[in-house]
Order: sequence, then structure tokens, then C-alpha cells
Amino acid sequence: MGSAAERLETRSRADVPDRRLAPEEVAAEGRRGRLAGASALGVVVLAIAAIVVSGRASRDVGGDGEVVRQLRGLEAGYGEHQIAVGLRVLGLLLTLHVALHLTRAVAARSDDAPVRAMRTLAVGAAVALAGSLSLGLLAMHEVAGTFAAGAAGTGEGAAEDLVRGDAGMRISAAVEIVAHVIGGVWLSLLCIWTMRVGLLPRFLAVWGIGAGVGGVLLPVGDALVLAWIGSVGILLLGAWPDGRPPAWEEGRAVPWAEVDLRRPDAHHR
Repeated sequence: MGSAAERLETRSRADVPDRRLAPEEVAAEGRRGRLAGASALGVVVLAIAAIVVSGRASRDVGGDGEVVRQLRGLEAGYGEHQIAVGLRVLGLLLTLHVALHLTRAVAARSDDAPVRAMRTLAVGAAVALAGSLSLGLLAMHEVAGTFAAGAAGTGEGAAEDLVRGDAGMRISAAVEIVAHVIGGVWLSLLCIWTMRVGLLPRFLAVWGIGAGVGGVLLPVGDALVLAWIGSVGILLLGAWPDGRPPAWEEGRAVPWAEVDLRRPDAHHR
């Protein structure tokens, strides 16, 4: 893991423009960081709450197949599913708060960072994913109503055909893919730069890059991203096992190569 991080850290200390925050700016950033840390942990709480709410709405629903149970559960507990989607959208807003805080911290330490791109990608991913969730719920509800009417059949095959044939579901799925691609690019870019200026430990940065790629390619990608956000929240609140990297307290870029030179016996991840 360490060697992969070192390959990503392609620039030397001299290649990163030296910007330094004044002590009062460092203090203000720390206060904003605690709020961002609370937001990050809030994302995890909201995600778990959304799973619980949607699960409770469908727990007593029977059926001979997974899609049948999904459609019947949505029809029976549409209000709860609306709440669950609302919780996830709120989690996206909190994620955006964390993203913009980290981007601002990078911008304060480097003139060379693609700040506008990082902000645009973060907002774009959040908007696209929120749109996909909302559209998907509306489309699925319409499909559930059609299925409940029984005109197209009552078995698993009929339910799958309705879902595959619905234009709203196809659009929602396409938007979700786009959102995950944008989000993966954003998370990877953010982690590269936060590691480059020394705001995230190498381990956490490489984890974020892997989560960004996994969010596009792996079924567990969303869980990896969620765990990463929670870990960043712990770091921003000052509870990370090795403490916050020195770039936060010094208010300037402190790449890990420089940290290693200061403490050759330390092992930073």
C-alpha cells in the first residue's frame, strides 16, 4: 500500500507551491473541519437509517421472487421509501459539505490544484445521484402500481419484464452509472491532491482512490465510499489513531516525503 501511495505522490516538495495560512486562518479552518467531520459521520448515520427505514417498510411483504417482493414492498410502504430516499439525499448534501471543505483546504495550500474541477465534479456527482434516486423511486412506484393491478401477470418473470421495459427505470439506471463515474473521478482526484499536500494519510488517500474506482466497478463500492467518508470524519474531528497530519496544524502543504524526512522512524499510513 505504501509503495502505491509513493507512486501517486509524483511531485516533490519544491513542485508544490508553498502557501501558508495565518494562525487565525488555521484556527478557523479547524472549526470548519469539526463541522465537516460531524457531517461525515452524519452521512454514515443517515445511510444506516435509510437502510433500516426501507427494510422495515418491506419486512412483512411476501413473494416468490426478489423483484416481486421489491415491487410489493414499495407499493405497501411507499411513504417509508420516500423517507429513505430523503435520508440518502440529505446524506449526499452532507457529503458535499465534506468534499467542499477538503477542496478548500487543498486550495489554501496549493496554487496548482485543479480546485474548480474538484468542486464541479463533487457537485455534479451529488446532483446526478440525487436525481437518479428520486427518478428511480418515482419510476419504480409506477411499475409497482402496474404490477399490483395484475394486468401483466403476477410472477417474477412479469415483474422483471415490467422493470426492464420501463423507460423511467432505464433512465434512472443510466443516470446512476454517470453519477458513479463522476463520483469516482472526483474522489480519486481529491484523494490524490489531499495526499500530495499532506492533508490525508497515505492509507486513507489510497483507500479513497480504491473506493472511487470500486464505486464504478464493484457491487460493494458504495460501502467502501461510505466507510471512507466515516474515516475522514474521524480524522477531521481529531480522533484518528495517528492524529491529524501536520499539514492541518502548519497551514501549509507538508507532503509525506517531508514528514518522512522529519521522522525517519515513523510509519505513516
